[in-house]
Amino acid sequence: MPDSPNSTGWCGLVELHYANRHANHVLEETVCQNRVQTTVSHSYARAPLRLQQSFYPEGPEVCQTVIVHTAGGMVGAIASG
Repeated sequence: MPDSPNSTGWCGLVELHYANRHANHVLEETVCQNRVQTTVSHSYARAPLRLQQSFYPEGPEVCQTVIVHTAGGMVGAIASG
């Protein structure tokens, strides 16, 4: 695939918008009020890129989204928090 942005190639597009929302979380059998959870508020992907499901390995404040290149595997991971 050509490297120049003006060349003809298979260029994908990803748009991700994150937002914070307040959520209740159960921690050690205690409900914590007003915890902030970062979520994807808008997403768009054009081939050959695809967004996978978001996940929270660092807790609800940091949302991670994996971007996959369908012809060549994972191309990046984005974290917002």
